[in-house]
Amino acid sequence: PKFFEIHAKPVQKREGKGRDTMWVCPKCGRSFQRQNQGHYCGMAPESVDAYVKEQDEAHQKRLEELVGLVRSVAPDSEGTFKWSMPSFQSRTGSLQFAACKQWISLNVGADVIERFRDDLEGLRHKKDALYLPYEQPVPWETIRQMIKEALREES
Repeated sequence: PKFFEIHAKPVQKREGKGRDTMWVCPKCGRSFQRQNQGHYCGMAPESVDAYVKEQDEAHQKRLEELVGLVRSVAPDSEGTFKWSMPSFQSRTGSLQFAACKQWISLNVGADVIERFRDDLEGLRHKKDALYLPYEQPVPWETIRQMIKEALREES
């Protein structure tokens, strides 16, 4: 099974919610404002490693590289799930990631993205996340430093 699944269902409106629901997943019944919103239906995998093994085989190597890097930077961090996403939690910080179709979304926080903005040339990013494409080189040393910042690990 894939982590994010899209199941089409006709647009439905719900009264009294303040916002209109545009789409309801027929599999899990969750409501979303965006049509065909990617999301997780069902139970989260047992571990971060199990999550990686559930992804497309072609993407597993890049995911394993990222997980291995996190574990080398913060060996005491705990791999859990938050917001249905694999997460690493240290005593003072956290980060999340998700396997998408074309990249890994690495959520390190807005402050970390801002601090490394000049080093992210050529990589897509938004306020709090960085997108690591599967088919392009990744600046692993910059990512290592960002992970340290997100998990607030000492050198």
